[in-house]
Amino acid sequence: MGLRAYSSLPRRVLAAAARRALPAGATWRIPMGLGQGLRVAVQEGQSASLHLYLGTAEAEIAPHIRRLLGPGMRCVDIGGNNAYYALVFARITGAEVVSIDFDDSAIALGARNLALNPRLAGLVRTQRGYVADEVAPQRGVVTLDQLVAQGTIAPPDFLKIDVEGGELAVLRGAAETLRDRRPRLVIETHGHAVETAVADLLVAAGYRVTIVAQRRWLREGRPLQGNRWLVAEP
Repeated sequence: MGLRAYSSLPRRVLAAAARRALPAGATWRIPMGLGQGLRVAVQEGQSASLHLYLGTAEAEIAPHIRRLLGPGMRCVDIGGNNAYYALVFARITGAEVVSIDFDDSAIALGARNLALNPRLAGLVRTQRGYVADEVAPQRGVVTLDQLVAQGTIAPPDFLKIDVEGGELAVLRGAAETLRDRRPRLVIETHGHAVETAVADLLVAAGYRVTIVAQRRWLREGRPLQGNRWLVAEP
């Protein structure tokens, strides 16, 4: 057996085990980590997301989330996807969480996960929209500043942003919120150029920025070398 085949064997074995243990359509209680105890729906073809079901997904930022959040803090999750983080935030803060996404399948999965956690679901509100640095109602494009100004969402104390490369546009459209509310932020970045641009914007806005790199153990197979996180505090 070649070295490459040998090194990939554990991942193949884990994927096969995951397909047997986590059939699509089933529900699963996360056994540990930031989401310990939450129930989530198993997605078709998502054996690669075994880390989500184990509770080891994005463990790099878990201690920062625990440190930054506290009771009563209002959170906004831009790129809310499956509502996992919205549920985590609701449990930590006991306050309203707004999960924003524009993808129908993600919103549907998020709704299912919320229904599986009824004690927390009442704290989570899903908002459909594409958050950027312009307002274009005909395309469903909004800015965070617009949502706050018109009262659609309350001024946030904490922002999580994961928008697959659009992080800088989200922050440009949140200039007033950053200036007036000074929320804490966790931002997943998708490439070195956008990471640098986002960090520069936040530093200019008076934030202290920490770069969180991918862990070396139990890697999640993230495709981009520059796929890291920025943790920002005023």
